[in-house]
Amino acid sequence: MAAFDYRDYHDFDDSAFVRVRDSLNNLIATPWYEHGLARPNYWDGPWTYWSWTAAVAGNYQLEYGVANLGDNSLPSAALFDTPIPNLLPCCCSAPACSPGRLWQEKIEEAGIKDIFLL
Repeated sequence: MAAFDYRDYHDFDDSAFVRVRDSLNNLIATPWYEHGLARPNYWDGPWTYWSWTAAVAGNYQLEYGVANLGDNSLPSAALFDTPIPNLLPCCCSAPACSPGRLWQEKIEEAGIKDIFLL
């Protein structure tokens, strides 16, 4: 999930994004993108679900970001939560069910070796 808080005003087109790059650092997808000129001034965006599925097996890099364009006085913000939502269980109340531990176990079950969040 991602959200964009446009803390600026027009004509400053701040933006936020999720990008996917391949092992050669080529941009292959932008599964989520928001920008200020498409929204009202000082817009507080909702949490938005995004997803991406690799067409072929390989190494991929998720890139989370926000860009402040044109000035530095009112930087916008991007918020990101749960980078791999399909690996997380929906419900758990036992002490052993801490989010970090569950996330690690689900990643190991899925056979994922390395995750790099930038």
